[in-house]
Amino acid sequence: MVISKEEAMTLLQVEEGASERRIRSQVFRKYQEVTVALSQLEDERQRPLLEAQLDRLNEARDLLLADHASPSEAATASSAWFSPLDPSQYRDLPPRVRVLIYQGPQEGIHTIQVRNHTIVVTFESAFGARKFAQQLAQKGFPKPAVELIDTDEIVEFCQSSGYGIVLVPETSTVEPLEAKTEAVDDWDSPS
Repeated sequence: MVISKEEAMTLLQVEEGASERRIRSQVFRKYQEVTVALSQLEDERQRPLLEAQLDRLNEARDLLLADHASPSEAATASSAWFSPLDPSQYRDLPPRVRVLIYQGPQEGIHTIQVRNHTIVVTFESAFGARKFAQQLAQKGFPKPAVELIDTDEIVEFCQSSGYGIVLVPETSTVEPLEAKTEAVDDWDSPS
């Protein structure tokens, strides 16, 4: 079933003519809600319903972001945030991003699991990254360090590892998942 523009706006709780940042921010929030539900799933029979919600979010995102790009850009730019990407899709990311790096005995980069994909969480703003790191610590997780790196470096790492990238927009604040946090241990921190 193809989603209509009205259904997409209702699903993402955005108004007609919403900015690209607003749409991406709402998609991220909705993805986080579904991801939390997946991580706390007690009845595996519910998994297909939650995964169908992720598919609907992708459809809504693609439809609404198509208004902000030419047809050729819409196909690549719209999926550049929540799933493993092909190299052409990374061009829409900012030149530098912030990542959360764990140091000590459990060295690694902060990731989340969405479906069967490992997604590296990156931040456009230093404030958003520091706030997220502080919230992790308040929930009893190790507090990661915030590092600013070239997007090319994180893209190369994700491509070589088969990971996706999610970018938390500058205008968004998000909270960490309750269940657990993942740290990929094969990340080499920049010098």
